[in-house]
Amino acid sequence: YQKSIDIYEEIARQSLNNNLLKYGVKGHLLNAGICQLCKGDVVAINNALEKYQELDPTFSGTREYKLLADVAAAVDEEDVVKFTDVVKDFDSMTPL
Repeated sequence: YQKSIDIYEEIARQSLNNNLLKYGVKGHLLNAGICQLCKGDVVAINNALEKYQELDPTFSGTREYKLLADVAAAVDEEDVVKFTDVVKDFDSMTPL
């Protein structure tokens, strides 16, 4: 997963400097965050979320950020119902 994370993060960094591509940054950061979640390290995903906020200060106000933060919390709490609800809510507006 680390190679995928690195690629998505690099694409996000490059996209921030391009007016046509900057609107896709949140999607690239979401994909990188999902890869972080797949690694199963909640500390790593929380560190990544902080890094993504520094990279793009607007990211923390997005639904993608909220999804990653809430899924990380659900995984950390081992709360399957919360996990399911968070993913369902996100998917109802933006299909995954």
